[in-house]
Amino acid sequence: MRDVASRLAHHPKVASLPSPHWWDESKKWGEYWPQFKSAAARIEREPDVIMGDSSAASFAFMWAGCQRTNTPFSEAMAACHGDCGHDSACIAERCYAAAAAAWHPIDGDGSKLSTPWLMRLATGGDVKHVVMLRDPTERLHAAFWAGHHYGARYGFSEDGFAAFANETLADFAACAAAHARDACVLAFEAQGKKQEEGA
Repeated sequence: MRDVASRLAHHPKVASLPSPHWWDESKKWGEYWPQFKSAAARIEREPDVIMGDSSAASFAFMWAGCQRTNTPFSEAMAACHGDCGHDSACIAERCYAAAAAAWHPIDGDGSKLSTPWLMRLATGGDVKHVVMLRDPTERLHAAFWAGHHYGARYGFSEDGFAAFANETLADFAACAAAHARDACVLAFEAQGKKQEEGA
């Protein structure tokens, strides 16, 4: 995958932009579409150019990658935090349950509104999406080295990464034991204060 990405990055017809993250973050449309002005002009000159969105989390089903669809949860959590103040026991006991109750299931089957679901609704069924997926282990490794707070906590070394990975796996196992496994896969941070702090 990295070889393919490397070749694409140096291809004369490929232009790169910072990840716009419109679908998965709560940004306004006016902040998103201007980033494609140069691409649109190029397509008019060269119709065979492929345009894409380089946002990493657009097709993620996990809670962190679906910020735009988590507004009811976030608003309820913020209101509860205001009521609880700095009382961590109050936050742990009241806020997550209140936020989860505000985060309504879709179609009554218990699944939550996700960014991929929203994209399908907005673009219709005739649009074809090409998605590049990363190996999960490589993705975890990259997340460790990109997030400087991880290195600060575990040490900037491969031993630090091993400690981070082991603790991450242990935290997930504890979450899965306390909640439904799928709930921890899709919404780890939303399960409780401990999970949010460990995410």
